[in-house]
Amino acid sequence: MATLFFISTYYLLFPALPLYLTEQGLDKFTIGLIMGTFSVSSLFLRPISGHLIDLKGRKGIMFISIGSYLLSPLFFRLGFGTLAMGAVQVLFGFAIGSFTTAIATYVTDLAPREMMARFIGWHSIAIISAKGMAPALGLAVAMRYGFPVVLGLSILVALISAFFVHRLEEPPLLESKGASTSIREILTMKMILLPTITLFAGMITFGAINVMLSLFAATRGIPHPELFFVINTLTVIVTRLVTGRLPGHSFPAQVITAMIILVSSLILMSQVQHFWQLVAVAMIYGAGYGAIYPALSSLLILYIPDHLRGTALGIYTSAFDLGVAAGAALAGLSEFIGFTRVYLGISLIPLLGLVVFITLYLPRIKRPAGNSLPE
Repeated sequence: MATLFFISTYYLLFPALPLYLTEQGLDKFTIGLIMGTFSVSSLFLRPISGHLIDLKGRKGIMFISIGSYLLSPLFFRLGFGTLAMGAVQVLFGFAIGSFTTAIATYVTDLAPREMMARFIGWHSIAIISAKGMAPALGLAVAMRYGFPVVLGLSILVALISAFFVHRLEEPPLLESKGASTSIREILTMKMILLPTITLFAGMITFGAINVMLSLFAATRGIPHPELFFVINTLTVIVTRLVTGRLPGHSFPAQVITAMIILVSSLILMSQVQHFWQLVAVAMIYGAGYGAIYPALSSLLILYIPDHLRGTALGIYTSAFDLGVAAGAALAGLSEFIGFTRVYLGISLIPLLGLVVFITLYLPRIKRPAGNSLPE
């Protein structure tokens, strides 16, 4: 519930803020830069907040995140210039990025090894639900009552999330048995870097397909593209409920299967011309997207030292943001070479991610020494 409510805070504002900034006289390019600041700040601040999570604890960072978010109304009082609104997005990026990293680490602390993917999958459903429901609610409220009411609702939801965080029990800090490890050293650890590269390659597909879907549908003359998101989201949820019950030794096979599906989805998407084909891709892509994150995240957690979980997840989840942004940027090349060539070209990236996973990461986790996958 804490995740559902706090993630909803930003996504209530997400569709309403650009409209409000337009009313204040800002142009589309400036608004795009302002909104993009959120992803950039979240990307760079996640590893830092992850390191703080390992040092200071999970709940403390959650409360700092909520407190940071609650400061945002002060920036709105400074005006609606690029600098002030950019500062708001940096604050939002830190708050959402650090909160999701902290609570994801908390979930892995609670999860038994044999149920790691199930716990991660269930928790991620709360994030999916928030991202799916909150924008629709925020836009509806903004259209009827105006942006200030949406902002007030967002603050109220943040306070509710603080109530649920307060009720969480803080797990004991996991201390290192040796010398402390710097962020720079953690960044170069193969057991963190390789799954991070794989996740980045997989999330390229999300940016390429989901972010550009409305333009793709308009170009191909396909009606009701919004149904893609509904069908895709339902498929993701069902997939995570199902794969969460699979045994731990199947994690590598789940990742390989998911990456193959993601590659196939881009190839199929390049050929879509009709609504029924779009629906089919929504389900196929949803299965791949739904399976990749819990399985790959579980492998990451199971094969790193426990006291580095926060930092590792901060680095790892940054690949999600970067992949989505890169996918959207690459899909923008459709302006020059068309969606068919763009999607076929982008499909090579998750294919390379699959090669990295099979040839470089799998041999490391199959070594007899160290942790092993739960049955």
